[in-house]
Amino acid sequence: MATAYIGTTIPVMYTGRPAQRLIEAARLSLTKIWWDGHRNESDLVCSQTVIDKCSKGNAEMAAKRLELLEGIPLLELTQDVATIAENFFHFRLFPRKPQIGIFLLSEGQKVNVENC
Repeated sequence: MATAYIGTTIPVMYTGRPAQRLIEAARLSLTKIWWDGHRNESDLVCSQTVIDKCSKGNAEMAAKRLELLEGIPLLELTQDVATIAENFFHFRLFPRKPQIGIFLLSEGQKVNVENC
């Protein structure tokens, strides 16, 4: 079975309020279709970084995002992951400001999984 890394996008989109723009509404709909109908086709993994990010903001929405992530195994933030993230900064592939996103990206690359 394939492994799918669940970043913040899926819980944010799944629990999001109805969208005003057509493209956003389509993204919300497709996220719900995938989560409800296809998530069991993959071994899901997440990270503490995603949990931390999903816990921020509106308390009610954060609770919904965290509930969606319950039971998904967490990846470890290892030295290898930190090294990959630092290389992104060092080689200026990304600015330093979005550190959390880089750790998410490097976590996904470290375990060679799809970034959903």
